[in-house]
Amino acid sequence: MPGKVWTRKRQWMGNVVPALVFVPGFLAGLVLILTSGDPLGLGLWLLVGSFALGWLTVNAFGLFANQAMRAELSARLGLTASGGEFVGFARPTYRSGLDPHEDVGFLVLGEEGLRFTGDTLTVDLPWDAVERIRLRPNIHTLLGLGGWISIEGHLDGAPVRMLVEPRNHNTLWANARERRDLSKRIAAKKFSDKT
Repeated sequence: MPGKVWTRKRQWMGNVVPALVFVPGFLAGLVLILTSGDPLGLGLWLLVGSFALGWLTVNAFGLFANQAMRAELSARLGLTASGGEFVGFARPTYRSGLDPHEDVGFLVLGEEGLRFTGDTLTVDLPWDAVERIRLRPNIHTLLGLGGWISIEGHLDGAPVRMLVEPRNHNTLWANARERRDLSKRIAAKKFSDKT
């Protein structure tokens, strides 16, 4: 059995690298403001610069080893280039301080429904159970770098929600730009001839 692709190390690295860039400048700016008593001097510029560099670093390194995971998982699952959309996935009950994605894997829009096949989870949702597709926030939304596509409905009388976020690209910004398009493609597949 091959090792996991979506490891704690990869989740940590998506947070550690941006923190190493953000924290020193932020602390230096804060200390300078507090020791100098000047809230509008160099300390403020260090604070602003640390936030700007932190945002750029989260965008660039927040999806640490993303393409390697995609390639490893694609090979393990025997998928071709058209094997679906590479996404982060979470069930509505999932909570983590490291990453909003419970698993990473491929979302396939099939004739009968949606299928997520990931590192540890496989979830099927028939089109008949899907009632709406909407955009929902996650921690990436606070930074203007993404958020969930929420696929919602009822299955066997119980409410269901599948949360996915595109991970086809190496940066959060590029994936955030793809989110609306993917949600429209899901809606078109569901509502075009499934009503």
